[in-house]
Amino acid sequence: MNAQGNYAEDYVHDSQALGLVTLENWILETRQQPAWRWVANREAAYYDNNQLDADILVEMRNRGIPALTSNLIGPTVDLVLGMEAKTRSDPKVEPFDDKDVDIAAALNVKLLQAKHVADADRAISDAYASQIKVGVGWVEVGRPSDPFDAKYRIQSVHRREIWWDWLARDYLLSDARYLIRRRWTDTDVAELMFPDFKDLIRNVSTGWSNFSPMVESTTDDQWLGREYAIEQDTSLEEMEWLDMHRDRIGIYEVWYRKWVRHTILRLPGDMVVEYDPKNPMHRQAVAMNLVQPEMATYPKMRLSWWVGPHRIMDSPSPYAHNRFPYVPFFGKREDRTGVPYGLIRPMMSPQDEINARKSKMMWLLSAKRVIADEDAVLDHEAAAEEVSRPDAYIKLNRNRLNKTETAFRVENDLALNSAQMQALEVAKLEVQDVAGVYQQMLGKDVAGGAKSGVAINSLVEQGTTTLAEMNDNYRVSRAATFELLLSLVKQDIGRDSVAVVVDRETGKERTVHLNALITDPKTDLPLRTNDIARTKMRVALEPIPSTPTYRAQVMMQLSELVKSLPPNLQEAVIDIVIKAYELPPAMTQDIVDRVRAVTGVQKPLDKMTPQEQQAAQAHAAEIMKKKQLEEALVEATLAERQASARRAEAQALQAEGTADQTEATSILTLVQADQLAQSTDHSVETHALDVEERLHAQRLREQSLPQLPGSTPVPQTTNRESAQ
Repeated sequence: MNAQGNYAEDYVHDSQALGLVTLENWILETRQQPAWRWVANREAAYYDNNQLDADILVEMRNRGIPALTSNLIGPTVDLVLGMEAKTRSDPKVEPFDDKDVDIAAALNVKLLQAKHVADADRAISDAYASQIKVGVGWVEVGRPSDPFDAKYRIQSVHRREIWWDWLARDYLLSDARYLIRRRWTDTDVAELMFPDFKDLIRNVSTGWSNFSPMVESTTDDQWLGREYAIEQDTSLEEMEWLDMHRDRIGIYEVWYRKWVRHTILRLPGDMVVEYDPKNPMHRQAVAMNLVQPEMATYPKMRLSWWVGPHRIMDSPSPYAHNRFPYVPFFGKREDRTGVPYGLIRPMMSPQDEINARKSKMMWLLSAKRVIADEDAVLDHEAAAEEVSRPDAYIKLNRNRLNKTETAFRVENDLALNSAQMQALEVAKLEVQDVAGVYQQMLGKDVAGGAKSGVAINSLVEQGTTTLAEMNDNYRVSRAATFELLLSLVKQDIGRDSVAVVVDRETGKERTVHLNALITDPKTDLPLRTNDIARTKMRVALEPIPSTPTYRAQVMMQLSELVKSLPPNLQEAVIDIVIKAYELPPAMTQDIVDRVRAVTGVQKPLDKMTPQEQQAAQAHAAEIMKKKQLEEALVEATLAERQASARRAEAQALQAEGTADQTEATSILTLVQADQLAQSTDHSVETHALDVEERLHAQRLREQSLPQLPGSTPVPQTTNRESAQ
């Protein structure tokens, strides 16, 4: 859109552009919202230790009460913010379909690179701090106007700059009609930002002091005259967008959803695109009945720039995503009004009690109550000043009527301080209790409280659980921030072919080619693989934190695990342990290479150079040969030992066989003698039968013995032969 003469015509006939009446209605609606911004400013002041306003300070000064504060809100909020810094996790791109895993891995690498370049963690932490303190924070995800700045801009935006559709109920404002950001900009910078509207900005910033609306000599003067008339009739307050003392103007950056009814195409893979009759592929797909066009009603994001009531630009959103480039971080919201609030609101009441009681206790230490008769002293004002001194000297009137001690008495209420102190301690505990933060989480030892480590950890876990709602909202907003950043990354890649190295952290590096063009073997036509435009992705958060503190804890647990392993297993995993240390990459690799050289543990072949692979193969062959020689030596030694054992066993059996043969001969001789005496003595016959049984048992035993080479078998005799 051009300025000068064409501007007025475009202003009137552009049906898609935002009108001044609509903008005025939206700004009027923001004025009628609940007065939560003033309360939010007061809550933030409590965190900054500005807990006594001007009226209270004047009243306390008049009463002689010291203005004391004991800020317990600040450390409590800082504890919660520290928990976020310790449990921060990286984003992770997840595909909707398993076949797109490689695309998701490549986009995840590009997303992490963009995250570090834009310093996203710092901006998100600032928004989280505002969420915890006052209930709402904002993060902008876009592109910087400075060409020398980083490629992406992720920064925290103060709540005073943003107004949104109060009727929206979705947490991420997906159902909001508008979002307005007012930026106070120096006039000379605004002229450079919008050079086509230089004359308008200059006249607006000077209050049209150098412009005469009655003179219409040129087309430019006519256009400026119309803008002058618009400014005179607008309902926008001049103080809301003009600061002539500082030479600044308030530029309204208005993001709004324009509802349209248009034809769409539903493509395979749940992809929906807006039908473009100028696109030949769309026309061909419809003509071939590959897709069926259908009418749909949906919103389209647009951006409009205004200097007060003067519109200087209106166009479709420059981003591919159809969302606001501002992500809200809401803490809690009132059910009836939707007013956001954080942790400080419930802590303000006990904090005020602490400040009041502390000031009262200090005042009681020096306060004195004087009861005196009218004629007790000559100068009552001098006596009142003297009473407040620790070395007071008061001269009584010797002509007073009452000569007793009751004529002039000085009293104090120091006994009340003990009760004040007890109430003060209770109020201190309430500050943390109402926020769901316990003393153990602050590292304090509570008398009569939990002493064991398990009990303390349980209280810490319980305190973390009380913050679950806010932390859950935080994780949703953090993921939404990276979804917008991923959209910018995909938009920059476009249709270009990009090679991305993935799986570096696992040691199995590989390259994924996004938007790669190959030739289809069936049709010999170019075919695009890993097409990011046709892939649906979502961004989630890693379940494991990526902070240095968490990595240090993992390192300690890993070290303890390795200590409990046997020595041979320790050598096998020592290189993995060294990689877990927070050391420079070059130093880590040098240490790992030396450890592997000593222990014999080789790194993966896919990470070796060809020379290293040849050396590793030669080293492995040498180790195998040495192992084979050692196994052969062990087998020969074992065979020799087995042969010696067999020879010893054979000699023992041979000696046992000779002894058995001699015993058998002796038995035969005894039997023959018994046979000769059988006829003469019946008792001798009985004895012979007994001997025969013994001989038969001996023969059975001899038959079970093995016959050694060279030995003489024992002669076998029958009962008849023995009888003969």
